[in-house]
Amino acid sequence: MDKQNISMRQKAISSAIGSVRAEGLSPSLKTQKRLNDYADGIITAQELKRITVQEMRVVSTNRLTTIVG
Repeated sequence: MDKQNISMRQKAISSAIGSVRAEGLSPSLKTQKRLNDYADGIITAQELKRITVQEMRVVSTNRLTTIVG
């Protein structure tokens, strides 16, 4: 991956994190590391999405179990 592509990804991630923080939220360190892995070309956008969606499903299921159970 070339430096320009990495730079563009890093800017996009910084912007996304800024938007999340503007909403009063803060991404976990785990999420920030995963985003940096994407920016550095270690994982693809598809892997980032798959991992994030899978993790959110687990969190959602755990919260629902806590509320209902």
